Amino acid sequence: MLQLFLPLQLQSQIDICKKYVGQVETSYNRSTLIDKWNLQAGARLGSSWCMSAVYGIHLEVYTRPLLYRTASCAKQLQVQNKLGTHYRVIKTTMLGNYKLKANSIFIMKHGIFSEKDIGTIFNGHTGYIENDNNGIVTTYEGNTNKRLTRESKGRDGFWKLQRKKRTFLAVLEKWK
Repeated sequence: MLQLFLPLQLQSQIDICKKYVGQVETSYNRSTLIDKWNLQAGARLGSSWCMSAVYGIHLEVYTRPLLYRTASCAKQLQVQNKLGTHYRVIKTTMLGNYKLKANSIFIMKHGIFSEKDIGTIFNGHTGYIENDNNGIVTTYEGNTNKRLTRESKGRDGFWKLQRKKRTFLAVLEKWK
């Protein structure tokens, strides 16, 4: 009998995210937890860590990872946009009336963006979606602060925030 080895989901990403809210950097892009996430994602210590946090939390949820091992938002989006991945990409033009689902992953590009940016390398930001309330999205994300900006003095952390859906380049939604 043929057995499929599908990844076992242990709990939701949002459940895991809640336990990390308030974790902050002890120095620029560094802490014990951030270092762990960066190493899991294959990034150097001290690297930007928003995608590393998403990947690290993903590893806590699934026994076999569905995400590509990277600390790059652009690379993750590029890989997931290819056919045959475990996530479908919901692009900017489709997001307007689409109700985003919990545990999906948002991808942002700093500065002006369009769907043409998908497949290119860019500086971006990412996190998990908890809910979508008429275009105001509750998120869990690392390497940011409560002002939704980068903190140059090394005091960024992992926070529960709200963002406008129209600021997302794309959303990665797990296939059923």
